[in-house]
Amino acid sequence: MDMRLVINNHRIGEIGDIITISNKNFKLVNIDKILISCAAAYYYRIFGFESPKEFIEHWVSQRKPFVASSHVYIHYFEIEE
Repeated sequence: MDMRLVINNHRIGEIGDIITISNKNFKLVNIDKILISCAAAYYYRIFGFESPKEFIEHWVSQRKPFVASSHVYIHYFEIEE
């Protein structure tokens, strides 16, 4: 199983939705709502960062406020073969 994760400050779909990117289909299989501080602390490597600080710096560089007590959504996609 090939899984992709996307994080955003709002939901970007419903479980079961299929999106197509570059001729590949991705099915949304789960959505978790967690604190942004937890995402930075525990998911930073999954999103390709070397440290929680780097995760936070990138988040802020995307013009998204980093408020430790705010929630974000982690979307789990499987590649449809």
